[in-house]
Amino acid sequence: MSYTYLSVNLIPIISYIAKIDEYGFVELSNILPKGLIKQIREEASTKVNVWQEQKANMELLDTPRNKRKLSSDVEVEEISNALQMNVTGTTLEQMKKEIERCVTTRITMKEIFGKVQQSRSSGEEEQKQSQYTGFTIDTPKVLVTPPGSNPQLPHADDHCTSCGVVLIHLQNNQEPTRVAKYEGNQKDYPTGITVTCDSCGRDEMLPDSDYRRGVHVTNESWYCDCKGPHKPYDLGKKITEAFGELLDEAAPASCDSYCGPMTAKEGSGVICLPQLIHRGPGNPTSAKESRYILFFTLTPQYESSKPNIYHRYNPNLQIHAPCILFNKFEKVKQIYEQSGCSLDGYMSAFLGKTNASLMGELAQLKEENKQLRKEAGVKSRPKKAAIVAAQKRSKPKPKQVGANHLSKPKPGYAWVVDTQTSVQVDQTSVQSERWNCQTCGFSNSPEKSRCCAKSDTGNGRCMAWRSGARC
Repeated sequence: MSYTYLSVNLIPIISYIAKIDEYGFVELSNILPKGLIKQIREEASTKVNVWQEQKANMELLDTPRNKRKLSSDVEVEEISNALQMNVTGTTLEQMKKEIERCVTTRITMKEIFGKVQQSRSSGEEEQKQSQYTGFTIDTPKVLVTPPGSNPQLPHADDHCTSCGVVLIHLQNNQEPTRVAKYEGNQKDYPTGITVTCDSCGRDEMLPDSDYRRGVHVTNESWYCDCKGPHKPYDLGKKITEAFGELLDEAAPASCDSYCGPMTAKEGSGVICLPQLIHRGPGNPTSAKESRYILFFTLTPQYESSKPNIYHRYNPNLQIHAPCILFNKFEKVKQIYEQSGCSLDGYMSAFLGKTNASLMGELAQLKEENKQLRKEAGVKSRPKKAAIVAAQKRSKPKPKQVGANHLSKPKPGYAWVVDTQTSVQVDQTSVQSERWNCQTCGFSNSPEKSRCCAKSDTGNGRCMAWRSGARC
């Protein structure tokens, strides 16, 4: 497969930054000093090495318990095709200072969020000045892609212009991110934010162009197309229309262009619009080193006189083919429900695989619980006398008549169950169920020689209490 080279390095800086809405990205170079790049890369490499060592030494790695422990100990998270970790401490503070004084970053963010735009005013088109004042640096992470990692799914980071997305290479000779052709000028990217028209009072979804200007958080008056028809709020439909090509037959190969030079240099990178469809190239098995990328977002700030109702970038919610499929499914399901029909009874063919996956997870949890009980028995192995006593208690006893009947209460009676693990007998965990009467609080556990009788359906009290017996 051949890849198109979309570099715009030869165009003067102000000129090519102004083309970000045409290409969907702007290239960066030498945005961070080499010493800081090395520091960020080495900190990430150390975390990954510790994580991999713990992973190799940990028993029963695939259990949910071990995965949680591994993630919390080293602060390394497995994502689609890479490992990610946060940039923190003094390293983060140094990084922020360098980004904030980068000329290309400041001009690009002002081009996206701070330029004068055409907008309606009392039904007429006029120039509107943005109240953009600057940006904050958010979600700083290092993405480490080990050799043998597959490419990402083609995806966009968000469905509207919520931020600027920055990717910086942390070492030389890395393959750049691949992108699809950007056609943002021809699309209506939904913001999901509803605003009220200051003329007709109608609620409409805020257009992306007005969202960039910060209408939703400033005191600027906003006017819809009052003479036109009302546009019903349908975020899922608009997302599907804006990113529908992710379901096309050619979607897997849509990211056929390099975002910058074919071989990236240390410190180079891009600022992308979050709607740009792209994917990480992965890392071939033949690679000798992992791929290191610094990722962060630039969130615009405005002179705000309203509550900050921001739609913020969410790293856990990307726009990819599964997201579009889910939206289409929900829409079709809603259409049938409105007609008095339901698709629930016809979805078993699709949900069967999901149920099978859930059953697999359930089996893992059961195995984990079994292992926990086994570990508990090994740590506190009972003495021989305790084992003998437990064996005697575990023998079935004849049913008794009257207030000391030990049968389990029926559901709905006034009892509270407290299940606890007792001792280890012949490597088998023995569980005892303590049934507590809600009236007198007495327990009928096997350790007691006397206990309450089962509940009475009439008043929910134990028979021992009704008969006046002392519990």
